[in-house]
Amino acid sequence: MPTATKHQSVVAPNEHYDYAIIGMGIGGLTLGALLAQADQKVIIFEQHVVPGGYGHTFRHGRFSFCAELHYVWDCGAGERVYQMLEKLGLENKVRFHRLDPDGFDRIVAPGVDYTIGSGFQREWKRLSELFPSHARELKEYFDIIATIHRQLYDLPIGFSWRTVLAHPIRYSHINRYLKWTLEDLFNHLHFPVRLRMILAGQSAIFWAPPRDLSLVVQAGGVGSYDQGAYYPTQSFMHVMKSLLRKIKEKPGCRSMLSTEIVGIEVRGGEARSVTTAQGQRFTADRFLFDGDAQLSLGLIGEEKFPKAFQKKLKYDYGTSVLSVYLGLQDIDLRGHGFGEQNLFWHPKVNLNEVYDDQLSERIPQRPYFFCNAPTLRPHHAVLAPPGSDQLVMVAPCNYGLFRRLRDQCEADYQAAKQQY
Repeated sequence: MPTATKHQSVVAPNEHYDYAIIGMGIGGLTLGALLAQADQKVIIFEQHVVPGGYGHTFRHGRFSFCAELHYVWDCGAGERVYQMLEKLGLENKVRFHRLDPDGFDRIVAPGVDYTIGSGFQREWKRLSELFPSHARELKEYFDIIATIHRQLYDLPIGFSWRTVLAHPIRYSHINRYLKWTLEDLFNHLHFPVRLRMILAGQSAIFWAPPRDLSLVVQAGGVGSYDQGAYYPTQSFMHVMKSLLRKIKEKPGCRSMLSTEIVGIEVRGGEARSVTTAQGQRFTADRFLFDGDAQLSLGLIGEEKFPKAFQKKLKYDYGTSVLSVYLGLQDIDLRGHGFGEQNLFWHPKVNLNEVYDDQLSERIPQRPYFFCNAPTLRPHHAVLAPPGSDQLVMVAPCNYGLFRRLRDQCEADYQAAKQQY
């Protein structure tokens, strides 16, 4: 269980804040920084020793690896991330490098080697040359994806599906395709299997095959590719720490790392206070939970939630991933064909079959994986020592298989990970 570090001050109990935020993930840090900037008294908690959540960075020797963020979107001048940084006065301190707009994602499978770049119009022209008999259907595909994406970003904050249904024209494509899978659209347009692989080959951002992937979710994700992909010029840790610093430097605000929340007190239907594993209690006017939603049931008490919400939180965990972080010396990655592109490598051209093998209750003989080399992009020296590079590889795997092994025998669990 995490405990307070020797450098962390002990806070008197019953200290009151405007906002208490549980979790220093990207959402918690961003919202906390914006609230502090708006002169709100904020306290933010994190049970880990470092901030960042899914996007945290860890050190191993002289290498710094970002756990799971590989690239992001909306970072160009005037776009959403830039606007947020500008509001916080960080636009000149937190900078992003735009990955090559001519090709930043490389899709490789038997008979397929295609590099995806920015701009749906450009991609339509390129793919129409490769698949001339499907040029009209390709235009329809990109039009549908772009329209759904635009309508998703037009939804107001705090929307419900009633908002969508109440505006059938404004959200026409969301309404029309709400129950479609990506496979449904592929079948509707009669796309061949190689074209399907190219269009769905970035599935690592969802870890789901076309037959299971919501078309609306697909559009919400890949629609951002139209503007381009970005990587921080320093590190993702610099991004996270810059946001955290904006909270810490504001008078009356506080951050607490290595601090696990073990209980949330509810009175009169509202959260009133939180208790830490160290026994400290903090009150606030409002509480924000930036973590696995299932954890909130245990912290608050299942009986405090409406039955419908309890049911929503009884989801199963689906896809896990195995991540491999390599620190390399005296290996010429560029000579092996690597660059700043992300690589999606598939052992088969049919993506549904790839996932059947990948997520079965056994370790695949030829796994599908995603990889990139952050040090081949403009980067800060913190990523690797001089003359060295890093390579990050990520492969999906069956959650149930590894969870069962871990619960039954730690040695078998570790052996299976090593085998993978």
